[in-house]
Amino acid sequence: MCAQFDVFISYSSNDRAIIGKIVDDLTEAGMTVWWDEARMLPAARIREAINEGIRNSSVVLIFISSRSLRSRWVLNELDAAMLREIHERRSFVIPVLIGRINSELLPDDLRGKKYIDLRHNFQKRYTVLRTYLIAAVRALAYPAPEETENEYAVGDELARFFIDYQYTGRHGAEISKNYAMFAADILDALAEAGRDPDSEDEEFTEAMQNYIDRYGRYGATKMIEFHLDINHIDLTDGFTEEELMDVLREVSWTFLMFVVQDYLKGQMTAGIDSEGKFYYRTPR
Repeated sequence: MCAQFDVFISYSSNDRAIIGKIVDDLTEAGMTVWWDEARMLPAARIREAINEGIRNSSVVLIFISSRSLRSRWVLNELDAAMLREIHERRSFVIPVLIGRINSELLPDDLRGKKYIDLRHNFQKRYTVLRTYLIAAVRALAYPAPEETENEYAVGDELARFFIDYQYTGRHGAEISKNYAMFAADILDALAEAGRDPDSEDEEFTEAMQNYIDRYGRYGATKMIEFHLDINHIDLTDGFTEEELMDVLREVSWTFLMFVVQDYLKGQMTAGIDSEGKFYYRTPR
């Protein structure tokens, strides 16, 4: 059964100003978000609404601060989320540290979990880690199949896969050449636009340039060719704007994932599922 929401937000209402910015960014990235300000209806039974939100969300993003550790609601939400982790035997709780909380004060359930550190200078640290936070939520919200024959570590291994990728047989040699030209045009267009198709953030431009610096324009265009091919973009009969936008989003996330994998110390993997869809996965 598919979850109704991608991410549930657990936080202290005293931290609302910080949380609101992150919720906006998650929403702009295409996530469906449960948080009380938008989802709690008047006269709702609060505990029931919260428990239902946690049950129907793929990821729980819990913001830990000195304020939230004094909130019985946040602590109750943590208990409910961790019980679900134990029951389902999978990790879907992501702690985010904010304010000036000492990591030694983390609840026992969260000790040993990898957390996102936005303490002390939120604006500066969030500017650096915004992409990582969104990507971490996205990777857990859209998990890959447990078993796959084509899975590669994000980094040099995956880049080599893109470079060595062979077309699946739907396209002839002449069409393959056109794919290469079209992919080069897309790369130039993205560089000229200076952003990804869904965001105005400069971090995308930097991520794309880092990818090109490491793997060259050839490596970047081969990656784009791969996404064009597996999304069945037909250069002969034509394609829709929506189909092309789907490709551009996957290309954008690929550039950004190569930044994220540095934070995950190479633990993120990618592959193709049984339906031919491309995915990313973080360790469970």
